Amino acid sequence: MKAKKFIALAVMTVLLFTGSAFSAQPEDALTPRPNESAYFVLKLSDTSGLLKWIFSEENINLLTPLILLSENSNEAIGGMETLRSIAQNTPLKSAAVIVGITPEKVKSQDPFFQLAFTVSSELNPIVRKLSQGQADAKDIAKLILGTESPLIAFAETMIKVERGKDNIMRIDNAVFVKAVDDIILLGLSENDIKESMKALEDKKARLFTHSPRKFETGDFALFHFDPSITDAYVSSFLLDDKDKNEFQYIDFYDKPVTFEWGFEKHAGNARELS
Repeated sequence: MKAKKFIALAVMTVLLFTGSAFSAQPEDALTPRPNESAYFVLKLSDTSGLLKWIFSEENINLLTPLILLSENSNEAIGGMETLRSIAQNTPLKSAAVIVGITPEKVKSQDPFFQLAFTVSSELNPIVRKLSQGQADAKDIAKLILGTESPLIAFAETMIKVERGKDNIMRIDNAVFVKAVDDIILLGLSENDIKESMKALEDKKARLFTHSPRKFETGDFALFHFDPSITDAYVSSFLLDDKDKNEFQYIDFYDKPVTFEWGFEKHAGNARELS
């Protein structure tokens, strides 16, 4: 009996300290698309770090001389400072997104979109609210801007939150949000959210189970491209036959192809694999 208890405690200890190795990652919430599609996937393990670098004071100072040449330079500089404030306070950690077009979406011209991300631990109470369908406008503002942002009160007045089926929340009649454990899911429909939830539970329902990655890096970008669907999608935006005749698709490939770029971060430097 003592031996069994010891083994049980040992197993629990191993799971406690290595649980992150077995837990789902944001990219696990992305779901498969037909081969006859065009889509882009991006995964970043340190999203806030990238945003802070993009909108850092040094980078803004580099752009300032160009901005000053614009007639609306004051508004542009104000906008850059606002983005910098958002980037400095963002609670985002890791994130994975897929966006693209499938054959059934060509006529409607509606792209598909799935986003899965994690946030810093101080927002855990809000993540729990999202999982229960109980988050309000202020919670959503903090989720986007961070708990210390001076813009929270302003953003709260502009956000509309509704609770739907299965505790899936609808934001501003535009996107749907749901939290599963520590992963927040966002999509353009309730079905997008449900598919992501299924993928987190079942590896067979995941994008990279059907289309394995080339690299094992934590950060990566991937582009899947089917020439026929891209041609049809672009043509759907052209108004008349003359425009369609003038549009000439450069046919480099006669079948779907996939490009992947993997990135590894070491001591502040990134190494690209492609």
